[in-house]
Amino acid sequence: MSRTGPPPQRDPPPSGREMRMRKAQSSLELLIVLAGFFAFLAAWLPVANSIRSQGEAALSLTFAELALSDLANAGDEAFILGSGNSREIRMRLRGNAELSFSSGNAAITSNGAVLSRQVRFASSSRLDLRKGISCIMAENAGGEIRFTEVPCTGAR
Repeated sequence: MSRTGPPPQRDPPPSGREMRMRKAQSSLELLIVLAGFFAFLAAWLPVANSIRSQGEAALSLTFAELALSDLANAGDEAFILGSGNSREIRMRLRGNAELSFSSGNAAITSNGAVLSRQVRFASSSRLDLRKGISCIMAENAGGEIRFTEVPCTGAR
């Protein structure tokens, strides 16, 4: 089958001016899209930073809670085993903390939060703990549990 009639009309090739206008329009559209992307990014950056800092604070508090639990358990063990017994605890903190014991209560203060727990032993120890790994010795000295920071030795 052959086609009859005149061939389809084609648009004439664009002139130099039309080509420049098309390229300029493409460049402008790209700039508008990029500006929108950067505006979106600028709006969400503070939100992402807030989420990150809240996550770090929660993680720091969790590490402090674990440290308090480990120390209280070590004190309980040393108390139950009697005078002269001791337990060493290796723990990691994500921020500086203050540990204190008084009248059947153990408390740790970290990042402005205070966590406390009841204990079954007597102790009046107070420690300032630094960020990182710390080793603490819980020692039964005549019925009173003394907590002291000791150098970390050996690989555990």
